[in-house]
Amino acid sequence: MTTDSYQLEVRAHPPRAVLAGTDGRIWSHLSLLASVDRTDVADVSWDVGPASVSGPTADGRVEVVLRLSSSAWDRKEVRLTCTPGEVALSATVTGRGILAEVGLLGGRASLATSACGWFWSSAEHASVFTPAPTEPIEVVRPAAAPVTLGVVGDASPGRLHGIFSPPPLCLALGRETSTGPTDVPGGDWLGMWLRAPVEDLTFTQLRYLPSDGGFRVALDYDGHTRVEGTFTTPELVLRPGESPHRVLEHYRSDLVGRGLAPDGPGGRQADWWAEPIVCGWGVQCALAPLPGARAGHPWFLDDLPPAVVPDGVPIAPDMSRQDVYDTLLATLAEHDVVPGTVVVDDRWQEHYGTLEPHPGRWPELRAWVAERHAAGQRVLLWWKAWDPAGLPDAECVVDPSGRAVAADPGNPAYLARVATVVRHLLGPDGIDADGFKIDFTQRAPAGVHLRAWTDDHPSRPPPVWGVAALHRLLRTIYAAAKAAKPDALLVTHTPHPSFADVCDMVRTNDVLGRGPAGAVVPVGDQLAARAAVVRAVLPGHLVDTDQWPMPDRDQWRRYVVRQAELGVPALYYSDRLDRSGEELTASDLALVARTWARYRERAVGKTGRARRGRAILGSMSSGPLALHRHGPAGGRPLVLLHGFPLDSRMWDDVVARLTDLPVVTVDAPGFGGSPAPDDVAAAVGREPGPSLETYADAVAATLRAEGIDRAVVAGLSMGGYALLALAERHRGLLAAVGLLDTRADADADDARANRLRVAEEAERTGADAVAGMVETVLGETTLAERPQVVARMREWLSQAPAEGISWAQRAMAGRPARLTAVEDLEVPGLVLRGAEDKGSPQSAAQAMAHALGGGAELVVVPRAGHMTAIEDPDAVADALRRLHASADA
Repeated sequence: MTTDSYQLEVRAHPPRAVLAGTDGRIWSHLSLLASVDRTDVADVSWDVGPASVSGPTADGRVEVVLRLSSSAWDRKEVRLTCTPGEVALSATVTGRGILAEVGLLGGRASLATSACGWFWSSAEHASVFTPAPTEPIEVVRPAAAPVTLGVVGDASPGRLHGIFSPPPLCLALGRETSTGPTDVPGGDWLGMWLRAPVEDLTFTQLRYLPSDGGFRVALDYDGHTRVEGTFTTPELVLRPGESPHRVLEHYRSDLVGRGLAPDGPGGRQADWWAEPIVCGWGVQCALAPLPGARAGHPWFLDDLPPAVVPDGVPIAPDMSRQDVYDTLLATLAEHDVVPGTVVVDDRWQEHYGTLEPHPGRWPELRAWVAERHAAGQRVLLWWKAWDPAGLPDAECVVDPSGRAVAADPGNPAYLARVATVVRHLLGPDGIDADGFKIDFTQRAPAGVHLRAWTDDHPSRPPPVWGVAALHRLLRTIYAAAKAAKPDALLVTHTPHPSFADVCDMVRTNDVLGRGPAGAVVPVGDQLAARAAVVRAVLPGHLVDTDQWPMPDRDQWRRYVVRQAELGVPALYYSDRLDRSGEELTASDLALVARTWARYRERAVGKTGRARRGRAILGSMSSGPLALHRHGPAGGRPLVLLHGFPLDSRMWDDVVARLTDLPVVTVDAPGFGGSPAPDDVAAAVGREPGPSLETYADAVAATLRAEGIDRAVVAGLSMGGYALLALAERHRGLLAAVGLLDTRADADADDARANRLRVAEEAERTGADAVAGMVETVLGETTLAERPQVVARMREWLSQAPAEGISWAQRAMAGRPARLTAVEDLEVPGLVLRGAEDKGSPQSAAQAMAHALGGGAELVVVPRAGHMTAIEDPDAVADALRRLHASADA
């Protein structure tokens, strides 16, 4: 079968489907064997007949069916459904039994060749992208490294994969290897995800299992899914994608399009949800450090903390007290750090399972919440999911001794209790809190030995287990919360498309530490990678950026700057960091106040009303610069870098003519929605000070954090200077380049001196320093015949930020000649200038076109000056459209 997306051949001995890209390069010999184990017997096949093939149908569908004998079932077959865009595999069994592990893309068999044992799919890929954060931190890991996705885990070795629980049940197989813990390489990718309604996800984990050049997929059903008749596994979908994040977007679209996931949050977003958050957990940890604990990873015995906490020594949960939170908020207020939302963390409740306020720590919780409301703030209560403390055993999953292991969402009595508790905590006659931060969703019960309410009772409904059980629990909490308070906020760490209607905000969760080589991975890079995953699969949800634990003050400061670009800023500290013990100074809290103010101006707005869902996300990014997406989500992006001293609004008329293309505009440091230049420098690990290299590194970091590994990039004037630096430092990002109204040589002495003069003047007078630019950057024709363009340019110049003006002028004055940066790019190119542009002469344009090679297009726009994108957006849009098309030619 040959389609526009892939090629596939079905072969025997052993039965397999050879999947290849459109160029014929093989992705895998996909095993058509499967093992659907029962708890009492392993599933082995021995009579493996030839595969039958039917189709193609009118819509291009071909089905391959392999019927197999089974040691566990009366009948078994594996079905491979091939459509023009994808391949989907499932296994169906008939009989009676209780499921243990289900294996797809591989299974146990004894073949006619006398070969016996496990047969796997071949691993022709080099790497695997995982959406589940874990440690060692490795977003893209070698193909020979396993991956676990699910709802079971903690901080113990081999179990640290619960940061997202559940994460997207989706992987991406890549041709290239990564160069660092959060690096996502380019090249071809093959998406692999599960397609099923959430109520059918009754397993606890999906595991990618590699071995000796092969791999298979396992689903752990744990002995809690009964089969009486016919059972079909979830479909495992294989579909090519341009990048891992595009694969995640395809995965979400697939589930939403088939009615298997909701298309957005469960309700209307309240204005206050986007307000900055203070969570007390970091302060609690700083107040009660564990004696003898070290800040970093314990490499030696002497680094280990005490095995038992000494009697009388307080621990962090003991610090969840009203007086501690009052002091925290008062300290922050003294430094103009005033959150809109306060999270009361572990352990405000006396018992985790029943959630009544602790009488000693929070004797007047209702009154305290009322005080926060009077101050214009909201309060979220921390909820530890699954914990059975305080619950009767009858409402819990129990082990063989009868000990309660977890709350049981399959038990109607427990769900009724949850609804009652939620009404009390959020209702006006109860505590009157405003929502929940739900944690520990990764502590789902797991094990064939455990017994739930519905186990061993055929008259009761089928057991609720695994991912499906967590969804039922959250659905109950969500429904009760919205009934008690319609604008209640529920924050979870469940970035799965099918969980879109049981949460309102997704947190990036706890910070991890080391990469595969043992080196500390920057906090901002870790959480930017997570935020990109959330936005790909839940694009209408807000992101809680979290902030705990922080390794040191320097990383904390860098992350504070980046938080406002990732989502809703969250602050965990006021006086000192818990891990390093470093004190926070007035300047540190001033940094928080400054970044929150900028965030509120952009994301909440001067009116105080939050811009909703996609509007907020569209004007933010996972990286250090503000990024704005326009047009369709799919396809290779066209990235536009603006000129001086404007921001990305200068592209609006061009973008309006490219609505069918995925366009991304980026604000330079200090302009538009981007942070101050020195904050941007800190976020990319560079020294403060004016530098186009900083700008280029920040553009690269922003694009990569958004899952953009390769793009068509065009820059006008100063944006062109940044693009030349990008070509010099990050050329792998560039699929094509557009140099508009710019030049590749360095400034002459007089031009450099003038830039420095303007920089100094801006520091004294602000935007007045650039007011006279109208006459120099617009062409004679525009000045004479286009009064609306002139008026708009004057308005934009009057809004230019003094800090941005000064920084950019000094950065441009210090730039070197960079013509050699584009000489061997070997990508399509465009050089464009206005015929009336006095700052970028024709000779400079010809030099750049020559350096780009014979394929570069040189365009001269008549009757336009230095700002062609504003003066003649039709001509610029047409040229950029041709450039974009040439990148994929």
